[in-house]
Amino acid sequence: MKQKKFSLFLLSSIIKMTVSSSLLLCLLTLVMGLFSSCTENLDFKVTEEPITFDVKDVGFEDGKPVTRGSRTSLIENFGVSASAYNASSTYTSNECGSYFYNIPATPNSAISYFWPAANQEISFFAYHPYGNANLTIQSATTTGAPIYQYTTPTTVASQIDVMTAEVTDMSCETPTVVNLSFKHKCSDLAFNLVNSTSETVTVNSLTIKNFYQTGNLQESTWTTTGSTQDFVLSVNQNVASGSSLDLTGTDNHFFLVPQTIASGKRLLDLYITSGGENKHFYSDLSEAFVAEAGKTYQFKLLLKSNLEIEDEISINDWSLYVGYINYATGTNTENWTPEDQPIEHVISSSITNWTQENN
Repeated sequence: MKQKKFSLFLLSSIIKMTVSSSLLLCLLTLVMGLFSSCTENLDFKVTEEPITFDVKDVGFEDGKPVTRGSRTSLIENFGVSASAYNASSTYTSNECGSYFYNIPATPNSAISYFWPAANQEISFFAYHPYGNANLTIQSATTTGAPIYQYTTPTTVASQIDVMTAEVTDMSCETPTVVNLSFKHKCSDLAFNLVNSTSETVTVNSLTIKNFYQTGNLQESTWTTTGSTQDFVLSVNQNVASGSSLDLTGTDNHFFLVPQTIASGKRLLDLYITSGGENKHFYSDLSEAFVAEAGKTYQFKLLLKSNLEIEDEISINDWSLYVGYINYATGTNTENWTPEDQPIEHVISSSITNWTQENN
């Protein structure tokens, strides 16, 4: 009887040991698998070389200022994310914030992250301005480049010069300073009115209509979302006969989400006072208006002697300086010589039909 009990005890112990060993083996296998998976994808400890950024601000070219108004002329801080992965992969197959996500950075200052293993590649995604409530970055798990969302403030002076920069699939073999070239991602609309009437007029306000307020940006592609919004600029300035007025001035450029406004849609409302009477002018598009990223659209509004309006649109690359032309006199207010001007204005034919409506 005692022998039977001992045999049963021994058998039970062997079974328990077998189960425990199997369980332990499974746990060890799982842990080793996780470790192997992590080290296979990325080893964060191989260097002690910190990551540093240098910034090429498109606001400058050949030492000359190429921005004006409230456009960004110097990038002092920005947000940046990074994706790191095996050299056999590419950023388009990996999460945009797999290494670090949406941290603040400044030019020529090391961040608190180090270069990954030599057999890895890394991609950096930066944006400016950092910490503005109207410009947000979506998720660290987005595959490929991050998605930014810009909601255009209705107050024109609060609209921001959205800029981004990317360096993709960069080898980690030789750590070096990361050069970021920021590019303007909004459409910049500016307005100038020439008074060709025989008396002084008062420009009360200008409204841009039928632009979507919010857009999502991934690399160079914008997708609008939500609804359209009116953007009203209060001017309240006099324009003498034969003079012109820069309506958007230095701080009131419209920085809008790039998009296409369909033919037949209302684009502009202009309210002026002439001869003691309030006048309302509005323009409907005779063809689609395509507002591209990184482009400046300078509208010249000519108020004719019969109180009709004609317009011309100058379209230029935002990254190049074109100066401000006094349309009434044809002079360059920046006092640059013609050879200093990097590019010429591209004058498009009018795409709007203006109508006057008496208030």
